[in-house]
This record gives sequence, structure tokens and C-alpha cells, in this order.
Amino acid sequence: PFMPSTSGNGNGNGLYLPAAPALALPRLVTPGEISERVRRVKEGRKELRERMEKDYKRYLLEWSDARWADVAAPVGQTTHISAEPRIYADRMIAILSSAKMNPRVPFGGNTGDRREFGQAKERFFIGSLRQNDRRLERLRMPHLQQLLAFLVTVRGWYAGRAMLIKNLDESTTVDVSPFDPLHTYYGEDTNGLAWVCHVTLRSKRDIKEEFGVETPLKTVSSLGIETGEEVYDYYDRDVNGVMTGQEWLKEPEPHSPANIPGEVPCFIGMVGAAPLITRIDDGAGRDGLASHGESVYAGLRHLYDALNQTMSDRLTLVRRSVGAGLVYKNVGGRKTIKGDPWAEGAKVSIDINETLTPLELRSMAQDTDALLAQILGEIQRKSFSYISYGNVQFPLSGYAMAELSQNDELNILDRLVALTSAYNQIAGLLCRQYASGAYQPIQAMGQARKGYFSGPIDPRMVSASDDMVIEFFPKLPRDEPGVYAMAQMAREGEEPLLSDRTILDEILKIQDVDAEAELKLEQKGNNMAVPIVLMDMVKMYQKRGEMEKAMFYMQELQAMLMQQPGGPPGPPEQGGNQNGVPPNMPGVRPQERRPEAKVNTGYQP
Repeated sequence: PFMPSTSGNGNGNGLYLPAAPALALPRLVTPGEISERVRRVKEGRKELRERMEKDYKRYLLEWSDARWADVAAPVGQTTHISAEPRIYADRMIAILSSAKMNPRVPFGGNTGDRREFGQAKERFFIGSLRQNDRRLERLRMPHLQQLLAFLVTVRGWYAGRAMLIKNLDESTTVDVSPFDPLHTYYGEDTNGLAWVCHVTLRSKRDIKEEFGVETPLKTVSSLGIETGEEVYDYYDRDVNGVMTGQEWLKEPEPHSPANIPGEVPCFIGMVGAAPLITRIDDGAGRDGLASHGESVYAGLRHLYDALNQTMSDRLTLVRRSVGAGLVYKNVGGRKTIKGDPWAEGAKVSIDINETLTPLELRSMAQDTDALLAQILGEIQRKSFSYISYGNVQFPLSGYAMAELSQNDELNILDRLVALTSAYNQIAGLLCRQYASGAYQPIQAMGQARKGYFSGPIDPRMVSASDDMVIEFFPKLPRDEPGVYAMAQMAREGEEPLLSDRTILDEILKIQDVDAEAELKLEQKGNNMAVPIVLMDMVKMYQKRGEMEKAMFYMQELQAMLMQQPGGPPGPPEQGGNQNGVPPNMPGVRPQERRPEAKVNTGYQP
């Protein structure tokens, strides 16, 4: 079990708006109907569940030699378990967990107000995830991105709920909780998810503390061990309830405000681009998901088994050579050697007609090393290259690094797409609930494209915003000098091959191109005094609230707009007039400046 059941809303039972009239609910399903739905789905996905269980054991390095699965292994047989499955999965989880998330509402040709709405939506989502991560920390759980990275890596599926909880004090709590896909069951119709049920095994004490209900749990009489009770956390498009197989622990109540379309507040998906294909051999009782949503071990399971078996055989022979057997030939064969003749300083006394010789040791086949090299090569081809682990002891060319990194990107792609899909579903659920206006504004804080922010987010701005696009940028080894050289080549010449925006986005892989453009604009404004640039600088600093800098650039702008073509204003020098233009200068006619002339800039410090 990943997470406990969802908490109550509003009055503690799930109602969001206690002052509003009672909602007309559809016919509620009974605990018996829910348990029967779960039983049918569980039976139909038996093969998928078995594969998930085996993959998790492989991640935990719980491997057993299939040759001795049903019989006792021979005496002296040693088992070797390679750490490759755990290392590969942990590396994939680390790459996905450290990938930089960039939620953004594309600006395009939007006006200033529309941009403000989009930025508010970005801040809401970033602040919601930050608040949720703090909640997970209090539950002694990893952050959301780490949990989802583990699921798409080891399980090949992801699942969970994404809800806003209205507390008794009217404050709003963000609850985004991943579920273990092994124990998550769902049904679909033409409109998508119809219901989701997450099953956990809870003790009698846990049920009593959370729901205040006494349950008759069975125990194993010989050991007195409490087996626990299955708790069903059920969601459909209208209500959420928690039950055992016989009774409700939390009565079904509305889980979302009434002014938004009904939807299941859960997200579910799988890894991979393969569509759902049902084979004739699957039968009518199967849903065809046994070969979908693969973990990182797809294509590696048999290779890991072959590696472990080969290394187990080699380790067995090595261990047997340490205490090699001896042949002691004597009359009648009744005499034995006492002690360890292989021990340092051991003394063995034998008769002149007796002999003591070691047994001939068995050796590995001559092709063993070639077989191991082939197995390891195929494992690396399907997993990460050695540069991803930092194990390369010699410099690589830019071309070699690019080729190896491209192979790593192909292995990451499916899981990165699944992670992005999960976050897109989460964003949609949270934004639709928050935009309903049924919740108190969230005090959001975090790091967005405009810098650090902290403050409440108006739900009306989230409602009026455009759709949000979420991207992840994994950190992979790159040939940095080669990348910057390519970017410089694309920008050279009177007619550059690519635009600056394309270079930043496609070659340099800059996460936020708009923010980088603003930084370049700021740098440009520090080096040159162009009226348009100065106006943009004033607007930018006013927007940031840095009024001193805005005032400074406004004064520079005023001085430039008031400057006459004859030169900068100043006292007459060497007989020049009051405009600073020397007399008798060909082609220039002195002009008088009226003291009352002013420039209306619209800015009042």
C-alpha cells in the first residue's frame, strides 16, 4: 500500500459546500458490487499482476535459479545474484526524478491580461506541487516526482488520485497521492475512466484509529498473527467512499464541487506507445494488458537470468577449488586424514605404500568468457551505456558521446512520456477543481519562469487561462563544447542559418526560452542606451517591483528623448552655443531649446 485513504472534505464526510442544498446523487453502489467489480478485474489481469510481482522481486535482487526451482540444489552449488537490475532501475529513477519540469502556458500573441492569467496558472500548479511534497514529507514519503519515477520504472504503470481537500477551517489542502498499480483496479466506458478502486491491507488498529470502526479480523491461531482486512478506497464520477468487503467505513459523498463536470479524480496510465491489442489466445476473460505497460526489464529478464546462471556456475567451481578433495590410497581404504591438510603448517603422515593426491578439478568451458561478453553486451545495448554511470576512464570524442547519449535517450523516452502524461492529468484535475471557485485561494510559493513567487492565487485567473503544457528535461551527459560550437556556427554570417530562439530551444536545450530572452534583454540594456530597449527595461523592472531601477532607466529615457540632434545637452564649450554645437559648423544650424518644452512619458515616480 502506497497511501492511506483520502480524507473527508468540508464537514469531514466529503461534502465541499455544507451550506449549499443537498446534491442529488445517482444510485450508489453497494460494498458487495464494488468487491465483485474488483474481483473480476483482478482475475482478468492475473498475468499482468504476476509480471509486476516478478519485476519487483528482480528489483529487490530476489533471484532463484530456475534449474533448482522445485528440487533441492546440489551440495556445494553456489548462487550468484548480479546487481545489474537494481543499478539500472535506480539510475533510471534518478534520471526521471532529477528531470527539470517546465509547466508553461504558451503566450503566443496573447495580450498582457492573458499572459497574467497564464502565469497565475503556472504559479498555482507549481505551488500546489510544492505544498503536496511537504505533505508527503510529513507522511515520510518521497516527493511526487520520485514516486511516479519509481512506478513507471519498476511497475511500468502509474496511478493515483489528485484532489483538493476543503478542511474544517475552510483552508485548502492539495492531495496528490500515487497508488500502487498492482493493487489499483478501474473500469472504463466511452467517456474514459468510470471508476477506480485502490485496495490496501490494513490492520484492525489502523482501521479503528482512522475510521472509528471495529472490524472482526481473522487471526492465525497457531501463531496469533493478524492477517489484516482489505480496505477499498472507491472513486467514481460523483462520489468517494471507503469500505471493507462487508460495510462502509466512510459513507459515499461527493468528491468535487457541483459546478464542474463529473469526473473520476484519479489518473492512470502505462508506459509504451503500443496500442491495446487483444489476441485470440487471451480469451474472453482477459483484457489484453499482460504485454502492455512494461517495466525497464522488458527484453532484459532472460539476459539477467542467463548472467546469474553463468556466474553461479563459475562461482561454484571457484568455491569448490578452495577446499578441493583429496584421494588417500591405503590398504583396505579404511584410514582417513585427520584435520585440514590444506591448512598452513599442517602435517600429514602416510605410509610408504600410501599415496595422497588431490582430485582433478572441473573447469569452465572455453567459450564461457565469450558467452559472458555477449550477455553483457546485449544488456548494455538494452540498458544504459557506461558513460551514464560515470565509469569511462578515458576521454570520448563528441561524436562517440552523442551516439551513446542518443541510445540513453531512446531508453528514457517511453518513461519520460509516461511521466509527462501523469503530470498533465494531475494538472487538469487540480486546475478544474480550483477554477470552480469552491475553494479558498491557495497560498502558493515556488520558483517560476519569472523568479521566486509567494502569495495567493485567484481562482478566476486560473479559470480564464489557456491550457498548460508540461515538459520534462532530463539531465544526460553531453559534449558541451561541441554543442556550443554548433550553436555559434548556426548564428554566424549575415544571414544566420537559424533564429536565436531555435538555437536556444533545439540546440542548447534551454528550458525557458522566454526567460532567457529577458535576461539577454537585461544584459543588452546595460550596454547600450536605445529608447525602445530602455522602455522595455522600465516595464520589466516595474513588473518585478524594483522601482529604483525602473526610475533610473526612466530618467535615462527622458534624457535621451529630450536630447536634440546637435549633440548632448550641456554648457557651451569653446565658444559653442547653449546646445553644445560649435559655431560655424557646416551642415548644422543651431536650434534654440525652449525651457518649457517637456516630454510626456506617462511615468510619475
